[in-house]
Amino acid sequence: MRTMAPVRPRPPRGPGGRPGQATPGMRRASGAQALALALLVAVAGLSPRPVLAQPLQAVVDARGFIDPWALGAQLRQVDALPSGDEDGCWRGDDADGPQDADPRRAQQRERRIEQRRARCIDAQRRITAARDAALARLSRAWRPALESAATHGDGVAEVVLRLCETAPLLDRTGIAADCSSDAADQAIARRRLEAVGFAPALYHDRAPRTWPDLADSNCARGEAPQDRQCRQRESTQRFAQLQQVMESGAMSVAPRYANCGHPGSDDDVLVDGCERAWMLDQAIAVRARRFYTMASTGAADLSLQRAPAIQPFEYWGTAWPYDTLGRVRHIDNRDIDDRAWEVAFYTDVARALEREEAAIRADLARDPRWAAFLLLRHAPPARRGDERYFGTWRGTISSVEGGSVITVLRERRDGVGIEGSYLLGHRDWGELHPCMKLSADNLLCQWTDHAGHGFVNFHFDFDQGRFKGKWNGPEAWSFPDPGPYGEDDPGGWSGVRD
Repeated sequence: MRTMAPVRPRPPRGPGGRPGQATPGMRRASGAQALALALLVAVAGLSPRPVLAQPLQAVVDARGFIDPWALGAQLRQVDALPSGDEDGCWRGDDADGPQDADPRRAQQRERRIEQRRARCIDAQRRITAARDAALARLSRAWRPALESAATHGDGVAEVVLRLCETAPLLDRTGIAADCSSDAADQAIARRRLEAVGFAPALYHDRAPRTWPDLADSNCARGEAPQDRQCRQRESTQRFAQLQQVMESGAMSVAPRYANCGHPGSDDDVLVDGCERAWMLDQAIAVRARRFYTMASTGAADLSLQRAPAIQPFEYWGTAWPYDTLGRVRHIDNRDIDDRAWEVAFYTDVARALEREEAAIRADLARDPRWAAFLLLRHAPPARRGDERYFGTWRGTISSVEGGSVITVLRERRDGVGIEGSYLLGHRDWGELHPCMKLSADNLLCQWTDHAGHGFVNFHFDFDQGRFKGKWNGPEAWSFPDPGPYGEDDPGGWSGVRD
């Protein structure tokens, strides 16, 4: 066991791959790759050995608490080792090719094929054995350290032991974990996780089902108005409960589909309220900047084996209005032509994300090592043409109210040109439309919000990933002058790419 200096906050380093079960898993190589490796090993007469960049040994600090970054790195090393593919030994030979007319030559050919296949199978079994040996060494190195650390109050070690998805390659035989076959052990694991108090580790238990079983519903199955409306209220409540779990950073519970029913004479208000609750969950997940888990990605589980950063919601045209602060529509594509509704909606999204960020900061204040589970959303890669402008820019605006502003620029709905939206703190949401390129670095747009409308010119420094803008109000008789702008220019509007 190797010791380390007391843990200090540092950026999360990666965790990949979707976690499996608690018992050691196997990642299969493609048949062609496995066969090629097996034949190479058989011909050379070598026994394959896992190539590890660092030894498999536990790393702890002066308190005996584990280093989760070191554990994650070693989990990924072992997970990347090839596993044997004996099936591949039955592919790629010429057993089904033309048969030799000479029985003796045909028999010799068959013996050669069998010998080659036997060597291939033997090599694949050695590959599997090498991986299994690495898995065993990993568990022998880390499990005693994890158990000792948990005994002495290490909450991170406790979560790794009790929540199997955190380190799916770890052998937890005899440990009360959430993947134990015994219900009593599962209950023990849940109580131990609750005692740690790290909310993202409890998201499975705290998140209601988006599509409840009939046994979970208090509503009747019928299509009578009162039964239908009962189910709509129940769905709205479930989406609100999911939002509370998401605000802990567990974005993987975001519901993919809405079960809100269809608009009708008696149901419009309930359907709209249910849809809004569902849209809020979607928008919160899309706009979150950092989180512990994310739905429909390789980061859906709380695992140390994942990649450290993720960008699941790059600019997708108009597929997601929320990532670009775009105009929101009902699920059935009815327009929501209500500025007050949109202001309130995006304000609620921003406040939910502030609560999520506050929860993450509180986690890290209690123990900076929780950052090992955090994922950061990276900005999309640099683009050419109009796409260089697209994305989210965070900055400040100089106005009577002042404060922060989130500016989002995107492709127009008709696919030609640029438009955008902006969110002024919790006060207002506005639109940037139309927009016109004055030069490669200057973009002139009309802004519209509760105060009226006017014009803003953004001057971009793409190398630095930022812009500085200058805006004016409806009383102005000319457009703002193009940039670049000095630090003291009035009417400032800045942005740094997310």
